[in-house]
Amino acid sequence: MGEMGKKMRTESGQIPKFDREHEEGGTEPLARTLAVTTYLLMHSAFLQSFCSLTPGQYVLMDLVRCNIATRTMDLAEHLGVTPSAVTIMLSRLEKRGWIQRSESKSDRRVVHVTITEEGQAEMRRVEGALTSIVQQCTQDASEYASLERILRSVQKTLVLHLRTSCPASAAWIPKDEGEL
Repeated sequence: MGEMGKKMRTESGQIPKFDREHEEGGTEPLARTLAVTTYLLMHSAFLQSFCSLTPGQYVLMDLVRCNIATRTMDLAEHLGVTPSAVTIMLSRLEKRGWIQRSESKSDRRVVHVTITEEGQAEMRRVEGALTSIVQQCTQDASEYASLERILRSVQKTLVLHLRTSCPASAAWIPKDEGEL
C-alpha cells in the first residue's frame, strides 16, 4: 500500500469506505465516486504540511494565472462568491506575497490582480503534490496514462456541454483546448 493509503486510515486503522451500498441495493453512482475522489485528492494535496494554499485560493490564483479573471468583480463571479469574500482571499494571498493588486489607471474602483513569482512557485508546489498523489494511487505508468486519458475525455465533454448549454458560464473556458 502506498503512502496515500497509510495516511487515509482512520484511528481504528481502517481505510474509510466510500463505496457503500446504495439504498436501492446497488452500488453508489459514479457521480458520487467522482465527487468523493475529487474531494479526497484536493484535500490530500492541500493538507500537505508544506502547503498553505487552500483549494479556493488555488482556483482563484489559477483564474488569474490563465488571464481568465484578473479583476475582483470577475473573480467573484467565476468563484460564485461575493466581492468582499474575494477581497478577503486577496488580502491573505497578498500578505503571503503570492499576488499583487493594482488600481486601474482609468477607474480607481477597479482592482487588477497579478500573480507574483512566489505565487507561481506555490502553485507549482501544489501541482507537484497533486501529481505525486495521483502517481501513488496508480499502480504503474500505464494506469496513470489511462486515468489521464479518461479525465481529459471527461473534461473535454464537460467543456463542450458548458459551451453549448450555458455560454455565459463557459465564457472563462479557453477557446483552445490545449490551454485547459
